Order: sequence, then C-alpha cells, then structure tokens
Amino acid sequence: MTQADFYEQKGVAMTCRSFDEYRHMFALTKKSLAQGPILDVAAGASSFTATANNRGFKAFAVDPYQLPPKEIKKQGEQEIALIAKKLPPLTNRFLWDYYQNLNRHHQIRVDSLEMFLEDYERDSSKSRYLTAELPHLPFRVEPSHWSFAATSSFFTTNNFIPYSIYKR
Repeated sequence: MTQADFYEQKGVAMTCRSFDEYRHMFALTKKSLAQGPILDVAAGASSFTATANNRGFKAFAVDPYQLPPKEIKKQGEQEIALIAKKLPPLTNRFLWDYYQNLNRHHQIRVDSLEMFLEDYERDSSKSRYLTAELPHLPFRVEPSHWSFAATSSFFTTNNFIPYSIYKR
C-alpha cells in the first residue's frame, strides 16, 4: 500500500457527520444513548448533538467553536467539497454498506452541516456547544458522570480515518 491508498487529512477538518453515522460507527443503541449525558469531543459541525437532543437524549458537543456561524458554514462546505474531491479515487478502500455511494455520502454531510448550524444558532447560551479542546475540557465532574464520550475520528500516524468504514 502506498500513501495514495489512504485518505490523508492535513490540519483540522470541520467534520459534518450525522447522528446516524455516529450510531453506525459506535454501534449506539437507544439504551446506550439513554444511560446519561453524552459528550461529543472534537464534534466539528456534526449534527449528532442536535439530533440526539431532538430525540430526547442529553448530549453536548466540545470543539474550539470560536467562529461565527457563517465561518463555520464556510469551513464545513469547504471540507465537504474537499472530501468530494478526495474520495472518488479511494472508493475501493472503503466499505459502502452505510453510505451506498458518493452522492449519498455527500448529501448526508450537507444535511448534517445544515442541521448543526440551525441548532448551533438556536443555542445562544452555548449550553450544548462548548468551546474547548483536548486535552483541557471544561468539566469538573468525574468521567463516570458521562455515559460515554464519542469522537468522530481517530488518529493513525498523521491520518484521520473513520474507523467503521475503512477496510483493513
């Protein structure tokens, strides 16, 4: 395998994953989601927190949210466009059971960004979307307070690879 066989991510991406993407990546169930507050670390412009709260779960997102919504939207759209450009030559390296095809993948991300932005703008007190970054999170409670913490990507060398869709 060469470096060209991998999806390379340089810098920080404004990810726009959906609630259902998280549910599939982490095998989340209604029971697991209902166990307590959920913390999405490095949430980016994911709609997970918006959807989880809309469905009656208690979820919070943490990211370095220091940009106005218009700039977050711009960065999210740029990331979606970059993904659309980088994925086609790599389609044979990913499992497509969930996404089915590139067009659906793209539409999921566009819809997720819009849902995130609507909820982010509604959360004027910033009670769900917290400005922070690893390793310093703004919580004084014990980790056992959270039913689980999710991050939408993991690190391997210098690449961010969505775990559940990457062929080994």
